[in-house]
Amino acid sequence: MHGTDRFRALDSKKRAVVIDAASNEFASFGYLAASTNRIASSASISKGALFSYFPTKEMLFAGVVGTLFDEITAADAKYLEAPSGSIEEQLDALAMRLFALDARWPKLLVLEHELRFHGAHVPECKEHLSRFRTLIDAHVEHAVAGSTGSSAAIARELALAVFDRLRTHFVLRAADVGSEPQFRALAQPLISALARSVSR
Repeated sequence: MHGTDRFRALDSKKRAVVIDAASNEFASFGYLAASTNRIASSASISKGALFSYFPTKEMLFAGVVGTLFDEITAADAKYLEAPSGSIEEQLDALAMRLFALDARWPKLLVLEHELRFHGAHVPECKEHLSRFRTLIDAHVEHAVAGSTGSSAAIARELALAVFDRLRTHFVLRAADVGSEPQFRALAQPLISALARSVSR
């Protein structure tokens, strides 16, 4: 569990209110522009109480990301397991896992985006950045590890470019990402092109 002893002593509902308010703020405004005043107001607590739970903005951001990971792994450990099959089958499975993760944890990719850009400035987030990479990037590397037609390094970069494109679809969308078939239609051309390029 994250935060100070005082935060951990709260009942689960009160902890959830604080984390939800903070996650909404970070996802809506980004790490740098996020306001602890707005977070405290949204959680209906004083700013002093917020800082008694998380003494710094950095610790609060780390707590939000860490709580998200705790929820994901508690919900289903399969998210941390690499799929099997051909390169195309593995990447397709990962793309649909990306869709499922965003459907269940809609702030996931936005917070990942913030973590990638600002995690280096938040020491508490180094472990969480590694956990994000395990969640998606490490699986991408696994999917192309058996490639014999192209350099493994080139295949890896191509694969990560594909997933960055898919992540961007979630992070920058103006409205709902759409249905699973719509997302699959977006992902499939990218995945097929990648599979062809690394299988030559």
